[in-house]
Amino acid sequence: MICKDLRPDEIINLGDTFDGAEFSRFKPDSTHFHNVTAPTMQRIHDFYGQLRADNPQSKITEVDSNHNLRIDKAILENIPQLANFTRPNENKPMMVYEYMANLEHLGVDFISGYGAAEYEYKDDLAFIHGTLTGVNGIGNRLAKQNPDRNIVQGHNHRAERYIHTDRRGRQLGAFVVGALCRTDGAVPSFHNGVNHDNQPVHYQENWTQGLLHIMDYGDYYQFDDITIHSGVAVYGGRVYDAN
Repeated sequence: MICKDLRPDEIINLGDTFDGAEFSRFKPDSTHFHNVTAPTMQRIHDFYGQLRADNPQSKITEVDSNHNLRIDKAILENIPQLANFTRPNENKPMMVYEYMANLEHLGVDFISGYGAAEYEYKDDLAFIHGTLTGVNGIGNRLAKQNPDRNIVQGHNHRAERYIHTDRRGRQLGAFVVGALCRTDGAVPSFHNGVNHDNQPVHYQENWTQGLLHIMDYGDYYQFDDITIHSGVAVYGGRVYDAN
C-alpha cells in the first residue's frame, strides 16, 4: 500500500523472504513446514507481482540472504548432481531461489552470494542483508564495517539507526530495517513453540515491523523509518491500514 502510494524509483528487498524450513539443519517442531516450498515460492511470486503491477516504473532488487543458502547447502550436501543444473538452451541454474520463485519473469533483479552480496545504489549508499545480529544493537559495529558510506541492512529484525561523522565531516548512517513478518511467535525462532494442539504459542518477539523510505536529494539523503503497529502504518500524514 505504501509503495503503491509513494511510487518509489527503486524498491529494495533485504532478503529472508524465503524461510526454507524444509531445507534447514534444525529439526522440525511441528508438521507445519512439510510440503510448503512450492506454495511459498508462489506466494513470493505473487507478492512481487503485486509490487510490479502497482509500481511498473520501479527498479526492484532483492539481495541474497542466509535463509536462501539452505537450498544451496541441501543440494550440495545431498544431491550435488543437480547443483548448477540448467535446462537446455538456458543459462540459469534451476535449483536456486530466484529461479524457483521465477523472479526474472517480473523484472526483479536478484543479487546472489550471501555474505558478500550487496546492492550499491551509489558509492556512498549500499544495501545488504547483513550478518550482524544482537538484541542490544548492532549499529556501531555496522558503521565500523562501513566507515565511508551509508549502509542499510536487514537480518536483525529490529529497526535501528546509528549516525556518525567521518574525518571529512560527512554525516553517515548505519541503518537496520525491521521485518515484515509476524512477530507473535508464529515465525520460527529461538523462542517460538508449538503446543499439543499443533498451534504456535503466542510469544511477542522483540522484533520491529517496518520499512525504510529514502529520499535522494543529490547532495544528501533523508532516511525515514516507517513503523507498522498491528497492521497499521502512519506516514506523511496518511494512514495505511492493512486490516
